[in-house]
Order: sequence, then structure tokens, then C-alpha cells
Amino acid sequence: FTGRLAHELNVTGEMDPQSPHYSLAFQMEYGQSQENHYNGKKKALSFHLQVWGGPEGHAVNQSHIFLHTPPDEAFFGFGHRLGSPNAKGSEVHVLHRGMSSPHGYAGKPSSCQHSISSSSTCTIPQFVTSTGRALFLHNYEPSVFDLRSPTWLGIRTHTSYAKGVLIGGESILDALQIYTSIRGRTKPLPGWTQRNGVILGVQGGTKAVNEVVKRLEKYGCPMAGVLVRDWTGVKQLTHQHSGGRRIWYNWIMERGHYSHWHALVDDLEIKGISMGVYINPYIEEIPVHLRSGRRYLFSEAKKGKFFVKTRVDGGNNSNGSSIIKKKSSKQQRNLNDDDNTIYPISNGGDTQVGLIDLTNRNACQWYKQVVQSE
Repeated sequence: FTGRLAHELNVTGEMDPQSPHYSLAFQMEYGQSQENHYNGKKKALSFHLQVWGGPEGHAVNQSHIFLHTPPDEAFFGFGHRLGSPNAKGSEVHVLHRGMSSPHGYAGKPSSCQHSISSSSTCTIPQFVTSTGRALFLHNYEPSVFDLRSPTWLGIRTHTSYAKGVLIGGESILDALQIYTSIRGRTKPLPGWTQRNGVILGVQGGTKAVNEVVKRLEKYGCPMAGVLVRDWTGVKQLTHQHSGGRRIWYNWIMERGHYSHWHALVDDLEIKGISMGVYINPYIEEIPVHLRSGRRYLFSEAKKGKFFVKTRVDGGNNSNGSSIIKKKSSKQQRNLNDDDNTIYPISNGGDTQVGLIDLTNRNACQWYKQVVQSE
């Protein structure tokens, strides 16, 4: 389908020839299997909307899609969101907007939050509804899902196009099955996570973990596992930050914080409680006075060229690492000359942080070895 946008009329009431025009294409989507095309019903349809400026070449930096929705249709999904599971009546911004201070240390919401319902640590442009409908976008650009109206849904992408897939299932489970047949399915969770018991998020050191476990045992609470976040130690932030502290992004056991670690793990295992630890793909510099006697992962990753890089023209570099277009000189000014290829990550502190390039096989193998050995 092609046409001109009808929001601009000339003095005669006719379509303004200078108004932007669009194309909208649909195609059946089969994904990785034929699961979305069974019982004679085609259930997934990919779409591509493209908007162009008028003859004078005006830039287009947004595209909008509107869909009808019954007043009682509930919307679920959008990744990990804080607030009500049903997003109907709210506006969902697909953009990282963390609510609390990093990784377990509760603090005041930062100034970028408007409400709890719009905050998240991992939003994705995907939803499934109570009527069995689903939609997801392929766009990497920020997008907004406006569900504030009881009868329509607005989708806005911050670019001139919108690409995605519409799914029409017979139920929520049917729609999710079709969605995962297209996007891929995660492996089943480890068996220990399915035991009859809670998985505790605990921090504070060996003594704190033991105290919490003993307290729950006293009340007969079944436990499947313990997840420890601060096993690498805790750093005080030098600037004003919610909570004022966070864990070190140097994935080495802090023996002073978690003394007798192996004994702790063995004791829990005897009780049928598995131990888990928190990690992420960031590694940060460690001050020189804290490096003595400890493995320094930032240096290892830098020498191995395992970080996401920057380069003026973007693209891919010779060793297979991902490259992101270089930021402004102002953003780079605090980097040393020998570090200026590492993509700068803001870590809420005064140390440099690198992002591990998980598209690099060598980086993945190295990181896997780090986690297994530590």
C-alpha cells in the first residue's frame, strides 16, 4: 500500500502535494518452523511501514501506527516492567530507565523517572494480549506504546520506519508459542530452580547469608537457592548517587567480604540449597591500590581485545569485535590515549568501564572461564 498522509490539505481542500508519503507492506511470517501456520490458519504477518518527506526532501524522524483495541483487552509483556502486569491505561517507553540504585542497594528514584509504571531495567518492544493478539518490533530505535486510550493503541518509533510482526493467536499461550517460534526459545531453566522452595536474593557477606538461611529454616520455609549479588565486594561512589554504593564490576571473589566461601557453598548444598551469583557483561578499572594479589580482569580483557570498540566510521574491526561509532571528543576527553578504542560506558563513578563483546567467540570463552574459575 502506498499513499500520502492526509493531515495536510491545501486551500481547496485537496491533498497537499508537498505532504509526506508512505508505503506499507505485509508478508506472511513463518519463522523457524511452521507452528504459526497450522490447521489451515495463517497466524503471523510481518509488516514494514516507511514514511518519506515531501518533494522538497523534508526529514522524517518519527512514524506512527494506530490499532483498535477493545476496552477490556489486557496488554502484557514489554520485557521487565515495574508496576502492574497489565499495561492498559499507561504509556510504555522502550528505553532503559532503571528505578533503583544499581544491583540491590535500594535508593531514591533518579530524576529521569516519571513514574514507577514507566520504569524498567529491560523493556522490549513486544506485547501479548488477553485476546491472543501479539506484536513485536524489529526496530532498534526508541519506541513508545501508548495504551492510555480504552479503544486504541498508538505505536511511535523515533525514526522514519517501523518493522515488526503481528500475531493472531487463539489464546495467550498460542500467541506466545507463535512468537517464540519466530524469535527463538530460551533453554529450560536448571532443574534446581524448579524445586519446591524460594530463591533468596541475599547480600552482606557470609555471616548475613547464614543468618537469613537459619531464620527461614526456623520458620520452616523451603529454600531452593540463594542468589548473592555482592560477592565481588562493594565500592563507595565518589559522586552523589542513589544509595551511594554498588558492587565492583570485577568478577573476582572478595574473600574479605565472603570468608570461607567454599564452606558456605558446601553447607548450603548439603541442605539442598543451590548457590547462584550475579554477573553482567561490564568490567571496570580497579584502582591501583586494590589490584595487589588479585586478578585484574579489565587489563586481561583490554589486552585480549574483548571489549566493544569505537571507531570514527563504525563497522567491524579486523579481530571480529563489534564497533560503535565514536562519540564526541567531550565524551572521550577522560580516556587515556591507549584506551580510546574502548566504547565509553557511564558507570556512575570515576573509573572506566568496558562492555564485553559477546559476539566475539574468544571473548565468550574467556568470560566463561572467568566465571567458572571464580
